[in-house]
Amino acid sequence: MANLNPNSTDYFHSYEPNTNDLTMAMDYTEDGKPAIRVLSNIQGDIVIEGEVTIPGIVTVTNTDDDPLFTHTHIYDENEVEYTDSNPFTVDGTVTVLQGTDPWTVSGTVTVDSITGAVTIAQPVEVTQGTDPWTVDGTVNIGTMPEVEIKNDTGNPITVIGTTINPFGLPVVSVDDDTVQHTATNRRKVSNYEITEFNTFQYTKDPLIWDEEVTGTASSTLNTYEATLVLSVGTTTGDRIERQTKRVLPYIPGRENEVIMHFKLNAQQTGIVKRLGILDEASGIYLEDDGTTYNVVLRKTTAGGTAETRIARANWNGDKLDGTGGSGLTLDFTKFQTLVIEYNWFTGHVELKFIIGNYSHPIHQFEFNNSEDTVITNTPFLPIKWDIHNTTGASGTHTMEISSYATLSEAGSVPLGVKNTVTTPLDGITCSDALTFYPILSIRLRTDRIKGIVLPQNFQVAALDNSPLFYKVLLNPTLTGATTWSTYADTHIEYNTDATAVTEGDFIVDAGYIDPNGQGAKIPLDSASAFQLGRENMGTTSEIITIAAATGSANKDVYASFGWIEVR
Repeated sequence: MANLNPNSTDYFHSYEPNTNDLTMAMDYTEDGKPAIRVLSNIQGDIVIEGEVTIPGIVTVTNTDDDPLFTHTHIYDENEVEYTDSNPFTVDGTVTVLQGTDPWTVSGTVTVDSITGAVTIAQPVEVTQGTDPWTVDGTVNIGTMPEVEIKNDTGNPITVIGTTINPFGLPVVSVDDDTVQHTATNRRKVSNYEITEFNTFQYTKDPLIWDEEVTGTASSTLNTYEATLVLSVGTTTGDRIERQTKRVLPYIPGRENEVIMHFKLNAQQTGIVKRLGILDEASGIYLEDDGTTYNVVLRKTTAGGTAETRIARANWNGDKLDGTGGSGLTLDFTKFQTLVIEYNWFTGHVELKFIIGNYSHPIHQFEFNNSEDTVITNTPFLPIKWDIHNTTGASGTHTMEISSYATLSEAGSVPLGVKNTVTTPLDGITCSDALTFYPILSIRLRTDRIKGIVLPQNFQVAALDNSPLFYKVLLNPTLTGATTWSTYADTHIEYNTDATAVTEGDFIVDAGYIDPNGQGAKIPLDSASAFQLGRENMGTTSEIITIAAATGSANKDVYASFGWIEVR
């Protein structure tokens, strides 16, 4: 059959009848190659079964605007698919590549645990969880260069505490326990002055101590320990008391401390032991009553002696029984150091023990604005130790005492009022040559037996400037001393009518005065602890006497005595 239409390409087409229809169904590409025509109006799905081979390169485009969606399933070695209930586990180190610099995290990040150091260079906002914030554990700010707390107007710093000052405001508490305070709540920054002290180095020191013994009681010097062992036997009423002959000086406004070193030994029912500053009328002391330990204030009133006794269970400080803040327990079978701190002027007493180089207050008495009386009748009191068998407890019972010292805050100050007493102007006659006669004697008045008298100087001279010898005697035996006269408003009384003298406890001073040295005042050594004391457990005064001996008979001698009274 003839071809009715011309070819559009240069390809050769047969004109065979069997291929003519196929030729008519062909189309051609731009470069003239034949292609099969496909109708665009095919309806329904086209299903291709079997494999389709596409020759050449297949290009798949995946852009942000036209992304290629994929779906992947991951299986383990047992062909089990990983799902939410069968999560994928990574064993080893996972490296996460940083997407932005710096990293940007949106939303909430939960971190269960962090190993190693994490540096956060940018500000981090922390949302408060509790009000106020609660932090558990240790917060270390030691590496922070600076911490600034601002207290601007409208942004006050709130202080939370339990201590309120006198103006109704909370107090910021600071660790202040390792420093000492005075009775007026000042830190102790001043120097202190030791006003009294004693040790038992060689003897029982009868010049310092009075001793009163009842029954089979006794005291024994332990030369190895330089201590004194006080002992009572089984008899009811057995007792031994040791008391200083001098009372302690006191200056109002200055803190006094008494430090006592001792060992009470084991408690025994019926055996009472006491130590502190006290006498029969007044005092502050620690007591072992045989069953418990007490701190006691003693005072004499119109109705007799009254005592305020506070048992250990009611101490308002550290009871030192293991339950206090220190956790310490006192063992009275070991040596202990007790401190009695008092300021009679401010109505304050504090008792404490020194342990581990720290003082631990056990109880305070506060009288100002609290009581309508003073603490004790007087602050001028002696040191005293006392052990007493009150019930006839069987066996031998002891307490061991060591040294003591008294301290006063601040440095040297004027001590008191100076006074002087003299013989008559015509002197006292020394009848025999080279024989010592009593010229002038002083002692404490019986009604001022607790007065503080500190001898300072004396003067002695023959009226005709004859050479003489002198002695200053403590507690001599006087013959014929019948008249003791008070001297103005002072603590002393004096005597000039004694006719003979015998040396007593010891010679305070002695010397020779030649004709050229007559009339000069002779000072007593200010470095010595010389104070007019008391004997017989504080009931009678010591006596100081100036005695003189002249080279010739019938010489008249004049003398004077100067002292300071602490009031």
